[in-house]
Amino acid sequence: MSYSPDRAVSTILFSAAHDIDTWGLVKDDFYDNIDGGYDVCGAIANGSGLSFDDWHDQPTPCSDGEDPAEHASWLVSRAASLAALRTLLAHVYPDTRPEEMGRDALIVKAGEWNDQPDRTEAQVVAKLREVATDTVKTWLVWSNDARTWWGPNGSNCTGDLWDAGRYTREQALEACGRRSWKEGKQPPEVMVAAPEDGHGEQLTVEEFRHADRWMELRVEDAVRRAIAERTTAEVSS
Repeated sequence: MSYSPDRAVSTILFSAAHDIDTWGLVKDDFYDNIDGGYDVCGAIANGSGLSFDDWHDQPTPCSDGEDPAEHASWLVSRAASLAALRTLLAHVYPDTRPEEMGRDALIVKAGEWNDQPDRTEAQVVAKLREVATDTVKTWLVWSNDARTWWGPNGSNCTGDLWDAGRYTREQALEACGRRSWKEGKQPPEVMVAAPEDGHGEQLTVEEFRHADRWMELRVEDAVRRAIAERTTAEVSS
């Protein structure tokens, strides 16, 4: 499976959104050790496999050379987390040129956005997912009616995630917009980020806004099982 920075950023932002949605949003701090919850910087750090202390320049547990490979992996994780911060800030503060900011400036600016008094948890989660989906390059289309994935080029349906058609964002949006549905009802089709291109279990907020929770869980479970089966097969081979 190939790796790209876009996929890393998408995965981190989806994970950050999930953590805040699950544990709550905190302000004026990276992490609430008593009640749980994260601000965007803490959630992005956690989504990168880091702790909030890893934002700083203090020595890491493996920076003394005892495990160079582990230290190199840590540096890659922190670089990916900073890329995720820059991607978020490019959307919420497009005039600030986050690509030119260092680590401290990124954290301060993201904290300012997070800590605005009228900024709600729902807004933060929605923005993280919106930015994450913008970085995803490959999409699948799930049919609620047939309970199957669309095949390549919109032809045939398949129950196998790995045989499902791969679509660009524009193609998937078009597929999901072909048929209308009533407010509060399940949409006929929904977009799902391909598992090889970010968090496969995550759906876009916009395309899934009216779907029932049980349907969301059904699709998430289908993707998780497919990923687990593929992983098991790869390990066994």
